[in-house]
Amino acid sequence: MRAALLVLASACSFGTEVPSIDAPPLTPPTTMFIFEAEAFVAKTTTTHDWTEVTTEAGYSGTGYMILSPDNSTPCATMSAVTTCGASLVYNLPIDDARTYYIYTRLFASNGSHDSLWFGIDGAVEDVIDVMEDSTWRWTGGKPLALAAGLHTLHVWQREGARFDMIAVMPTAAPP
Repeated sequence: MRAALLVLASACSFGTEVPSIDAPPLTPPTTMFIFEAEAFVAKTTTTHDWTEVTTEAGYSGTGYMILSPDNSTPCATMSAVTTCGASLVYNLPIDDARTYYIYTRLFASNGSHDSLWFGIDGAVEDVIDVMEDSTWRWTGGKPLALAAGLHTLHVWQREGARFDMIAVMPTAAPP
């Protein structure tokens, strides 16, 4: 009887389980992304270019992005955005297919500096506008269904928005 209990206790593995050396790390899927505007992986230029600056206090990271020249020239129609708007591109590795919400942290002092376009994989999705109160604020909350896999997140010129951060969240609450 004593030997049977020992075998049973050994088979039940009472104690700390040690993972195999060959086992992959146990990391949860990434479902939330927050990018500094200046941390883009690629950009395109038109008659405008995105430039990192530090003029408006309260930005995050090393600076924020503005369009230069800052002449408030709009790229106002969705159908023309990919040809008339300068863009910034971010890699977006989605592990979990679901609906995500897109938020941007923008600063606007007037109606000529209050919006930008965003899209996924080169396709324009929508415009994001921010209140024109000379305050950094999160705005957006645009829902977007994304499949698992590597995507590209694009931000295009619409006017002359001061662009600090962009977030892709699994919830409808801003960062």
